[in-house]
Amino acid sequence: MPSPGPPRRSRLAPLSPADCDRFAVHSRTHEPVPHIRVKNRGGGGNKVIRVTCDGVERPDRTIPLLSDRVEHYAVVEIGG
Repeated sequence: MPSPGPPRRSRLAPLSPADCDRFAVHSRTHEPVPHIRVKNRGGGGNKVIRVTCDGVERPDRTIPLLSDRVEHYAVVEIGG
């Protein structure tokens, strides 16, 4: 049986109006659907400054798309 290989990853580049402090994204392209919250930390920019998945910081700022039948939660922080 072949090994499954590394998990697929998603990299977000969200655009948010300056007066929007947070919103949610539900990607339906993967099962289970990852729950993604985007928080705008201010500063007028949309640069991704931090990504956490299930409470663990992701230095590569990507969201792993795991097919383990477990719901996963990600937070993407943006700002200027």
